[in-house]
Amino acid sequence: GDMEIDGYTILPPEIAGPASFVEELREKALEVVDECPAFDVEIRPDRINTASGMFGQTRDAHYLLRHGPVFERALMCEPALAIVTYLLGESCRLQSMMAAKKGPGAEYMPLHADNNHIAMPVAFHHLPEHANFTWLLTDYSEENGATCIVPGSHKLCRAPTAHEARDISLFKPVEARAGS
Repeated sequence: GDMEIDGYTILPPEIAGPASFVEELREKALEVVDECPAFDVEIRPDRINTASGMFGQTRDAHYLLRHGPVFERALMCEPALAIVTYLLGESCRLQSMMAAKKGPGAEYMPLHADNNHIAMPVAFHHLPEHANFTWLLTDYSEENGATCIVPGSHKLCRAPTAHEARDISLFKPVEARAGS
């Protein structure tokens, strides 16, 4: 129901996987991000719009499947795969798998549609063509820098306008426990 109405849902840790797995995943993700030479920058509150990230303080690493079986297990989470299969069908494919480490700061990434890779006004199909699945490796809250969404915006079948993308009154922080 959440997926149909809001366009997202949260699987609590007791459904997503055991705490020991989430701890292992967090440790390995931090290790990979910290060792990634392409993003070897210090995360500092005074560094904005630099090599550390377009908005705020981030470091990330891509192509995680090559870094160990813990990422394979993360990808194959059965409850999450059930949702992805419901949305996209069994023949969906993995486009990317990455880890991101956020640092301090009040900067935010403007709202955007991840399936709009050309960043131009375009109408989206009313059937899902893209889905994101995120393991929360720390608690998400407004205070500590949660991902934000606009519930129900998937029904608009378009990316946010330039005004909407920066209107923080529209943003709803995703609040959930680590392991969700």
